Amino acid sequence: DGGPGIFRVAWAGEQDNEHAYITGGDSWVGVIEFGEQPNAKVLLSYGNSSESGSENNGDQLILFSKKELRNVHFSKDEVQDHTVKTEILDGKIFTQK
Repeated sequence: DGGPGIFRVAWAGEQDNEHAYITGGDSWVGVIEFGEQPNAKVLLSYGNSSESGSENNGDQLILFSKKELRNVHFSKDEVQDHTVKTEILDGKIFTQK
């Protein structure tokens, strides 16, 4: 972890006495086991939103710093159980459920 040519790539640019700041590397990592029921762990290191006020902006950085991945939800029930918001495109207008 942390250098070129290995599973997860991240390298530091600036650093001070307490921190090394990541300036490049992977943004998405996935480990997938195929079978009757797929099993996968993934990470979108900077989160699932670029909006500064979103709760999903940077929400996966903690997992990234711990070298952990999160579960992927495959079944309809898993997806429904973990859905936070649904938006439907109706013509040119999004509506929320």
